[in-house]
Amino acid sequence: MTASDETPRYRLYGEVGGLVRSFPLAAGTNRVGSEAECEVVLPVRGVSRRHAVLEVGGDGIGLADEGSRNGTFLAGARVERARVSPGDDIRFGPVTLRLERVPADDDELAIDIAGGDAPATGAPPVGETAAVGPDEIAPARGHAHGLAFPEGYVVGDSAAIASLHAQMKPLVDGDIPVLVLGETGVGKECVARILHLSSARRAGPFVAINCAAIPADLLEADLFGIGKGVATGVVERTGRFQMAEGGTLFLDEIGEMPAPLQTKLLRALQQKEVQPVGGAPTRVDIRVVAATNSDLFRRMEEGAFRRDLYYRVAGYALRVPALRERREDIPAFVEAFVRAFSGEARRSVRGITVRALRALVDYPWPGNVRELEHEVRRLVSLCPDGRPLESGMLSPQILAPPAASAGEEAALGLSLEANVARLERRLIREALERARGNRSEAARLLGISRNGLALKMTRLGITG
Repeated sequence: MTASDETPRYRLYGEVGGLVRSFPLAAGTNRVGSEAECEVVLPVRGVSRRHAVLEVGGDGIGLADEGSRNGTFLAGARVERARVSPGDDIRFGPVTLRLERVPADDDELAIDIAGGDAPATGAPPVGETAAVGPDEIAPARGHAHGLAFPEGYVVGDSAAIASLHAQMKPLVDGDIPVLVLGETGVGKECVARILHLSSARRAGPFVAINCAAIPADLLEADLFGIGKGVATGVVERTGRFQMAEGGTLFLDEIGEMPAPLQTKLLRALQQKEVQPVGGAPTRVDIRVVAATNSDLFRRMEEGAFRRDLYYRVAGYALRVPALRERREDIPAFVEAFVRAFSGEARRSVRGITVRALRALVDYPWPGNVRELEHEVRRLVSLCPDGRPLESGMLSPQILAPPAASAGEEAALGLSLEANVARLERRLIREALERARGNRSEAARLLGISRNGLALKMTRLGITG
């Protein structure tokens, strides 16, 4: 098949926040805005949360403004609705992007994570935030998409994680501040470490601090330090900013930072200097990566988070997908955790049964990777030496996960593709259950070939 025979693919291309960015457009609806949930995220002042929509269909591409404050422009004229073509320049508030047809041999965001070094087999803890020096960080291992991963990092091969890695690649050069968004336990600190290890600052320290875990009256000293001779009995102390000199400072849960400290943090970021409590101002050379699981737009509307601080830390916003959005990666996580924890506990775990793994893949994991990590650690501790992990060892909520909520049902709506995939997944699993894992027999029950079953299982992320 030649390029002309293929369905046309399109992208938006241009400069965003000082970086040249390329945004692939999928068939259907592509939301453009500063909100992290948009398909085209433009974290720039003047771009509305949901600014505009591009509808890509067989008959061309439609553009519609979503009531943005600063408008959507085509050929210099403000538009509410318009048809657009490759070569058109579209301005979303202050950001101008060009619509391009993607040549078959120039799809820069198509990520082949099977290339490069083999993925690591271990897995790092995802819940710790602490100050660490360069010698305390495990050496980078494994490279894909121009990124260096910490020792033990599970790369995964899901579309969701490939998209995240593709967004990260252009962020490793320069010091643009990055805001990492995601639910609790998705591994936001891992993303920050990857950005650090992949950057020119990799030889410097990676220093992390959880802004929600330290009392407000102590957080200022922890961040900025304490000067010499402040008061009798008060010891001079180096703050996290100075500890990160030449490296990366990771501000976890920045959305929970007390309001008075937000002002001081903003000044430190703007001036690139900190003032220890009772001390003289000190220049710092660091890169800042922040993270939150809060809705910062809502907190800004409530007056709980400074708008100017948001735009200072969100030079680019990265959303880390929840584990339920990357189920294909769960088997790799399970294997990595079993290997790591069985070695840690000096136990011989034979493996994991089909039923047990299927239950782990099916579970929605509200606590994400951290919850999976804790569950596998518990399983390894319970597993008799030399035996496999079995379904009977799983926590009760995993064996009998709740039915889909009304919200999840509503999310599927009338989408034919989503509902067909859900039905196929259920029927394939039932056939495998009846055939006791025998794929040939399961394929016969389903009335398809064994090869056809294998292809469907791969597409739907089914193991067994």
